[in-house]
Amino acid sequence: MQAPLCLGLDLSTQQLKASIIDEHENLIIEKAVHFDSDLPHHGTENGAIPGDREGEMTCPVVVWLESVDVLMEKLQAGGVDFGRIIAISGAAQQHGSVYWNEEGVALLPKLDSSQTLADQLERGFSLPRAPLWQDSSTTAECRALEEAVGGPQALSDRTGSRL
Repeated sequence: MQAPLCLGLDLSTQQLKASIIDEHENLIIEKAVHFDSDLPHHGTENGAIPGDREGEMTCPVVVWLESVDVLMEKLQAGGVDFGRIIAISGAAQQHGSVYWNEEGVALLPKLDSSQTLADQLERGFSLPRAPLWQDSSTTAECRALEEAVGGPQALSDRTGSRL
C-alpha cells in the first residue's frame, strides 16, 4: 500500500489552490486555478466583477464551481492518485456570500462524478453572482442598522462584529 496523502484547498478572491502533502509533510504537488486566466469566459478582473450599483463587487458563483472541476483535472493530469488522499482541509481567507436555494440543498446528495459541479449545482443558488469582501453597496443599510441600535459600538457589543 502506498503512503497516504493529505489535500489542502485554499480559496481566495483570485484563485483556488490545492496543495498535497505526504505523511512527512513534504509537498508532493501544488496546482492552482486562476479565475481571470483559467476561466476567462466569466470576465473577472482580479477575481471580481464590478456591479451596476455604486460599490457593488461580485463574482459569479459558477466560477467557484468550475474552478473545483478544473483543479481536479489539473491534479489528475499531475498524476495524483485520489485514492491515497485520507484527509481534506479547506480555507477561504476572503469573505463572500453564497446563497443556496431549496433546490440546491436537494441537489447535494445526488452529485454524480461523471458530470461537472457547475452543470449539477448552478441552478441551486439564489443569486448567480455572490457579493465579495470588496462590496460596499450596502454601506447605507449598515449605517442604518448601527443607528437603530445606538451606534457602531452598541452594535458591536450586541453582535461581536463590526459592520
